[in-house]
Amino acid sequence: MERFYRALSAADGRSAAAFVIPAKRGIGPFNEINISRFYGSFQRPLQIRSIRPIDASLVEAKYSYRVSRTTCEGTAIVETERIGRETFIRRIRANC
Repeated sequence: MERFYRALSAADGRSAAAFVIPAKRGIGPFNEINISRFYGSFQRPLQIRSIRPIDASLVEAKYSYRVSRTTCEGTAIVETERIGRETFIRRIRANC
């Protein structure tokens, strides 16, 4: 999970999308170009505050970033899915 959020911090859509389940890669918010454009537009890049497991398939990520004058202090609940020996992101619910 930490590598995914580091890729977002760097606006690296290609690397970030690689952590998403194959069925959702390239679609909407999980599209590599969309990720790079969105996270690359921030005045202050995403900074990870903490990442902690909630249970076997849920992870909480706390972060901050600034798009304009307002800073987002966000929390995301990330649902993961195990495929073979790898764990991928299935869904993200974030408050900003």
